[in-house]
Amino acid sequence: MALTLKGNGQITSDNYTIDSDGAATFGDATFDTSTLKVDATNNHVGFGTATPQAPIDATLAAGGDWVARFQNTTSATPYGVQIYDAPSASNGYPLLQVTNSAGSTAYLRTDSGTGYVTMPVQPGCSYLSSKQYVIAATGTQVMNSSNVWASNVNHGHNRGSHFNASTGRFTCPVAGRYMFIFTCQSSDFGSGYLYFYMRLNQSTFSYSQKSQANTWTSHIHHAVMELNANDYVDIAWTNNYVSGQIHYAGFTAQLIS
Repeated sequence: MALTLKGNGQITSDNYTIDSDGAATFGDATFDTSTLKVDATNNHVGFGTATPQAPIDATLAAGGDWVARFQNTTSATPYGVQIYDAPSASNGYPLLQVTNSAGSTAYLRTDSGTGYVTMPVQPGCSYLSSKQYVIAATGTQVMNSSNVWASNVNHGHNRGSHFNASTGRFTCPVAGRYMFIFTCQSSDFGSGYLYFYMRLNQSTFSYSQKSQANTWTSHIHHAVMELNANDYVDIAWTNNYVSGQIHYAGFTAQLIS
């Protein structure tokens, strides 16, 4: 490959040009060595700095919002991972944000002022009741919208709609580690048996039994489970006498990692 040294200090070849001020052009791409620095001695690369202090050092230009962004190949709109400088009154951006391909939904945000990390679309649900359900049948029954969740819910949080009140199931959208909590109180059961179950794919994961007494008894189940996509968890009870009441039932599920 032949090199040509011109009178103005410019070096040219078939594919690239190096000007006397250090700016380099490779085909259609132009690099300015004042903003792009390769430090071969320390194995550092600097963007926006001539003195990179780390293996990859991206330094924000004065007055700018972006430290780095990764964008769609067909649009100037930044998509995917967006790394910002500290937010100002004019931009209000977090320090780091991971979005969907359109940039309209944030999957992960890091607040630059506090360091708090939020995941706005992380799947989870929380159903809480402030009333009681009178047990009217025997046998195994799942807590759903035909009984406990029918008219007794005073709070329902269901991000991602992965809890189906009609079936009483929380279905895992992805494989991961999930946390589940079930609580309730029961009363007015003087004989026979009354059990409460937390179930994984209809198999008992944990259970508790109501004492043969009319006094109120508390029931608490909590678990962290390694689950696959489409596994589901529900709450059920079984009894052999038509008596008893379920009070203040609560069911919580959350993908934690």
